Amino acid sequence: MWTPTKNSEILPILPKIGGLILAGGSGMRMGGLDKGLQLLHGSPLIAHVLSRMYNQVSWWGVSANRHLPQYAAWGMPVWSDAPAWKGMGPVAALATAARHFPPAFTWVQCVACDMPYLPLNLTACLHRACPSSAHVAVARTTEGEHFTTALLPRTLLQQAADYLA
Repeated sequence: MWTPTKNSEILPILPKIGGLILAGGSGMRMGGLDKGLQLLHGSPLIAHVLSRMYNQVSWWGVSANRHLPQYAAWGMPVWSDAPAWKGMGPVAALATAARHFPPAFTWVQCVACDMPYLPLNLTACLHRACPSSAHVAVARTTEGEHFTTALLPRTLLQQAADYLA
């Protein structure tokens, strides 16, 4: 079982940022498998994500639509998409998170459960790219934008719920 450890290479936790791991997809490109639970070097992908991201924010939650007990075993709150929004993708995860995300956080660091090599300073870099809480920062590589790897103002969670409603 994975346990969080302090890593001197990881930047200090930024204030007022909570994390949301997106693990609710259907895994269609993987034959319907739950991506976050697939093994890489003997550990589930979510373990790799957590080892890179855990110390970058002060709270984590998981959006998952299957295998909720397995995800809950990592010691984080887990919730599935609201019934009206099942199958509507990451926007449904954001909308559902609006009901569960602690109000103390002004920012939400979203990451997908199947990205095992996220930068150890991802949240700090995205935070620097946001001049105010009215902005969104999306990760970008030479392959393009990665919209599920983003730093969002918490207010967007409720806007996602309003949009889907």
